[in-house]
Amino acid sequence: MSHTLLYTDQTRCYDESGNEIPCAGSGQDAEFKTDHRIPSERFQVMTDVVLDPLTGLTWCRNANPAEFPLDWQAALDGVKAMNRNAAGRQTDWRLPNIRELESLVDINSHSPAMPPNHPFVGIADGYWSSTTSVYEPSYAWVLYTLDGAVGVGYKAKPDFYAWGVRRR
Repeated sequence: MSHTLLYTDQTRCYDESGNEIPCAGSGQDAEFKTDHRIPSERFQVMTDVVLDPLTGLTWCRNANPAEFPLDWQAALDGVKAMNRNAAGRQTDWRLPNIRELESLVDINSHSPAMPPNHPFVGIADGYWSSTTSVYEPSYAWVLYTLDGAVGVGYKAKPDFYAWGVRRR
């Protein structure tokens, strides 16, 4: 499967102090704009699920079905429960990997760092991925939706949320 690199839509350049500078000659992302543009109609809402034609992923429209933070194993178990209950009339839900979660981020947005007019409801502060940290296997990668950053969370602590995904 080939992956398309996406244009970040970044249009401004900054110096190390955070001051805006001209982009010409800066070497920053906004100078080059070499990747593919994100379509303006990014998501297709289908009742309680959302299709992202850009990635081929289908997400639960409710980004916070448990309504409270979970530890990593409970997040994995919660997705299994979605399959038992045929959420969205599907039985192949899973916890997304960290790259899939990152595909939702819009770097020009914050609180949440999601594309404008996204169709999701109940977006929480951070989401578990199915990706374990190779450096420290008792941690898994997490997406922080406030600013779109990624980090790791200690699997045993109920600090993050679960968001189900599936392939079309």
